[in-house]
Amino acid sequence: MAKAHLLNDFTTRNEPLCYHLSRRNFEFFLEPYIRKGIDEDMSVAAKVGPVFVGIAINNDFTFKESEQFMIELKNRDFLGFDLVFELERELNHDFRHELHDKGIFEHGNVFRVLMIGVDEEFGEHGIGTHLLQESIAKAKAKQYKYVTCACTSGHSKHMVEKCGFECINSIKYDEWEYPKGSGIYPKAGIKHVTGWNEISLMVKKLSDE
Repeated sequence: MAKAHLLNDFTTRNEPLCYHLSRRNFEFFLEPYIRKGIDEDMSVAAKVGPVFVGIAINNDFTFKESEQFMIELKNRDFLGFDLVFELERELNHDFRHELHDKGIFEHGNVFRVLMIGVDEEFGEHGIGTHLLQESIAKAKAKQYKYVTCACTSGHSKHMVEKCGFECINSIKYDEWEYPKGSGIYPKAGIKHVTGWNEISLMVKKLSDE
């Protein structure tokens, strides 16, 4: 059910970052994150009565995908997945360096809300906000110092801002060049398809370093 809600949320709605990925490849992409989130008790689910209606897949900001997993992703869609990871690397670059400079780029310091998926029949009922709030509570219980999330649309950005997050970096899709120096802007037209033109790194500080 977790995978189904994330698949529907990210592949049937106008989600800009992963819009170009096929449903089959996105399903494969989800597997290790769902498994890791469950194994480390990081993720949060939502129910309405007995019905499973949404999930937040969370992990530690220092989580690194295995080399074999990255090879398998690129075998399936080299440019598609490389684009996603490169955009994420660029978005997180300065924050990662800041954490390194402070000596706190270590497991247990930065909790990452990676993806939130909600059953479309229960959309606009505050379930996404509930999942985010429960994720923050879990981060506090585990004594994390920060919570981060990358908001790929204005809708998600507005939601996390209401929960006390601040934007520390953003990239406009139509100005993002890939590969660098190529003169190619692969997401230049995505705003006309999805209505969104910016990905933002949002951070909420929970405690002093």
